[in-house]
Amino acid sequence: MRALLSKNLVALSKPRCGSTSLRRMIDPHLAPGDIAVDTAGQLPSLHPHITGPFLAQYLCERRHDVSKLSFIITVRDPIEMLWSYWKYFKPDILCRYTFTNGWDASAPLDFETWVCTGKLAIRKEWLELGPSWISVENLSPLSLEARAAGSDGELMVDHIFRLENAAELAKFLSEVIGTRVSEVRTNESYDKNLPKLGCESRNHIRSMFPLESQYYGV
Repeated sequence: MRALLSKNLVALSKPRCGSTSLRRMIDPHLAPGDIAVDTAGQLPSLHPHITGPFLAQYLCERRHDVSKLSFIITVRDPIEMLWSYWKYFKPDILCRYTFTNGWDASAPLDFETWVCTGKLAIRKEWLELGPSWISVENLSPLSLEARAAGSDGELMVDHIFRLENAAELAKFLSEVIGTRVSEVRTNESYDKNLPKLGCESRNHIRSMFPLESQYYGV
């Protein structure tokens, strides 16, 4: 997450959606008073993948005028995003991840089964401010709505950039920041061997990632 309060710009970081590249594009232009979070616990109450509504609440409590801020986020084809997440965090048959206590590397969960039955936690205070249908019983905490929509389901972000449109993002940032911002592509993980999913899996993805599925024609 990056909050360029000096430029009235907030960049939310959505997991496995080019958020590291987005942060690296912004980093050379941080000014005193701006907020940069890369790891959990780095700053009290903040997290690199904090949700927009919770961050807005955090800033309001510290007397920042959130109405002046422009929120942006990057998104990705939801199947590609899930495939990247699955490869990187390697869920086991009990849906524990490499970052979870007790994770069992010897008992992996296959990708399609994980898409249909996997689950992810999300901080309670984030969940309370988001749409009611976001559930810790599936993978919807990774959705655009979970990261950037309020309890009414309305997105609070002003600009959504697709991962593959780095040039468009760099142009936007250059205009807002007032100096040239270069494209950065970090941790690229597109896999041409992306597996083909069956109808049940694709329907499940559509239900968990409605907006992203619509954007990418899932």
